[in-house]
Amino acid sequence: MFCTGCGSPHDNDSMFCKYCNTPLSPPTTEAIGQNEFISTGSGIPPDHKYRKLGGWLLFFVIINIIAIVVDAFGSIPDVLESIELFAMLGEVNLSAAGLPENFKNALTIALIGEVVGLLTIVFSIIFVVQVFNRKSTFLRFAQLSALAGIFFLIVARLIPNTMVGIDYMGEDYITPAISSLIGSIIGFFIFPLYYCKSIRVRTYMGSDEYMHKAIFAYKNQPPLDLR
Repeated sequence: MFCTGCGSPHDNDSMFCKYCNTPLSPPTTEAIGQNEFISTGSGIPPDHKYRKLGGWLLFFVIINIIAIVVDAFGSIPDVLESIELFAMLGEVNLSAAGLPENFKNALTIALIGEVVGLLTIVFSIIFVVQVFNRKSTFLRFAQLSALAGIFFLIVARLIPNTMVGIDYMGEDYITPAISSLIGSIIGFFIFPLYYCKSIRVRTYMGSDEYMHKAIFAYKNQPPLDLR
């Protein structure tokens, strides 16, 4: 095991660090299937530098806070505008207006996608709050936020555009949606790897419990090493 104060290696039966005299607490393992995780809550001193929110974890939290504000100002007006347009089309002859017959159906699907897309804001808020409070379900809500964003891009953007054709929506409207979708899918798999691999995150949370509570549980991570 390693000293949580200076990171020096020691035998598992050592009581104190021979370099900085920090009390040593042997890690406890929690077996799940064929995998073992180390619960470190009792072995990390409160003043350990990684017990403070910082590094890339803090950066991602700040980015999420910014995204919450931007999404709130952008997504909510879009939903209200779509509802207003949907109500207006109920009184309009689509053929006379030069719109395809399935335009209203496409708008309905888009509206469903936009409403679900609002969940990205909700899940992001929960994620930020849980990170600050060291709640072990934070990773689950990070993934839920990403999935809601992916659903939004597919259902609110790509499917309606495919239904009514590029002549009505415009290529400039579709291309950003495709780029964002690719980025969201990549991010859905990349960011959790950081949360699971980062020593800072695992130390900050105090245990590996959050890996079990993710949508797709990460059960094959090596034991926590505070070196």
